[in-house]
Amino acid sequence: MRTLACTILTLSLALGGGCGKKGNTVDPDTGSNLVGDFSGSESLSEDDLGFDSEDGELEDDGSEVEVAALPELPKPAKPVKKCVTVKEGEGKNKKSVKKCGPVDPKPEISASYGARTLMGDFRWGMSTTDVFKLISREIEKEYQERQTKAGDDAMAQDSARAWRTEALQDLKANHIRFKAASKHRWGVSLIQFEYEDDAEEEMLWVKANPTLRKFYFFKDGRLWKIFYAYSPDTWPG
Repeated sequence: MRTLACTILTLSLALGGGCGKKGNTVDPDTGSNLVGDFSGSESLSEDDLGFDSEDGELEDDGSEVEVAALPELPKPAKPVKKCVTVKEGEGKNKKSVKKCGPVDPKPEISASYGARTLMGDFRWGMSTTDVFKLISREIEKEYQERQTKAGDDAMAQDSARAWRTEALQDLKANHIRFKAASKHRWGVSLIQFEYEDDAEEEMLWVKANPTLRKFYFFKDGRLWKIFYAYSPDTWPG
C-alpha cells in the first residue's frame, strides 16, 4: 500500500543499455533510454497549468505556493572516534587489526538535513499544480540569470527567451496520468517500477541539467515521491 506518510526521496543511477519489462524505448529528443515515450498520454491542459491561451506563456496570477514550515531539526552531532577490530590477511597470516576513525553518532539527523536540501520547497502532499508552479519558478529564475548574463547582446537575449519558452512548454508536455488506455510506454523505461496504471497516479518530470532528470510522482493528486535519475556522465570514470 502506498501512502504519503512513508515515502522517501529516491536516487537512481541511470545506466546505459536496454531496460524494460517488454523491450527498449528511447527519449525522442535525445535518443536516451532514460525515459519512456509519453506520446498520446493524457496530460495537464494549458488551463490546468495556468498557460495563457494566446501566447502559450505561463500566466502569473500573483498567487504564491504555500510552503509548509518543517519542524526544526536537532543540530548535527559532532563526529566521534570509534574503533573496530577487523580481520586482515589470508590463512596463517590472518590477524586481527584495530582500526579507529571518526564516525557520525547520529546519521539519521545528517540524512534528514541532506533530504531537506534535496527537497527544497517541495513538500509531500503538494498538488500537481503547485509542484508545476514551483518548477516553473525555477525556470523563471534561470531565465533571469541568462538575461543578466546576456547583457546588451541581442542574440543572447533572444536565445534566453527561446530557452524559457521551450522549457515551459516541455514542462507542460512532461506530465502524464498513468492510464493503461492511454497506451503510454513508460512501462519500458527507467521508472517502470515506480508507478501503477489505473491507480490515480500521475507524474511531472523535468530535465534539471544534461545529466540529471527529476520525476515527481503523485497519488490522488498529491506528491508522494521524487525520483532522481543521474546519467553515468555525472561521474566520469
